[in-house]
Amino acid sequence: VPIAAYSRKSHARIVTVSPQDLSVQVQFEIEDHIGAVARDRDRVIGATWDAEAFYVWDLEGKLLETRKNPTGVAYQDCKAIRGHLLCCGGQVVDWIDLETWQLKRRFSVGQSLQGHSLSREGVSLLGDRLFLMPDDGLGCRFYELKLAR
Repeated sequence: VPIAAYSRKSHARIVTVSPQDLSVQVQFEIEDHIGAVARDRDRVIGATWDAEAFYVWDLEGKLLETRKNPTGVAYQDCKAIRGHLLCCGGQVVDWIDLETWQLKRRFSVGQSLQGHSLSREGVSLLGDRLFLMPDDGLGCRFYELKLAR
């Protein structure tokens, strides 16, 4: 989980949260705003403010590489799934190949009941169902989309 001030010029702590007792342990710190993280096996991938770039670290926080965002979309959340990043932002949900850093698939999404993009904040995938949680002032409200094959 990234913890950062809501400011482009901030720094971040990457922490783990125990599912048993919700205790927090700082894994490492970075001198940049990191708003989204994803874990891919033995790597942690973090997106900067508006996902202008991605950092890739090992589990101890050693920087392995930095990548420009291949799409220019200001992603708000990303998950690592089977060698890909599933990222949401703007009006889309994108699949980015982690080996080539190329966009592999894009899903356009609609709006919440309040008119906000469904991909404005959190994303999760369970089987072939995509769950989105926009910040629409209605509290925790999940929107479920079945992915077309």
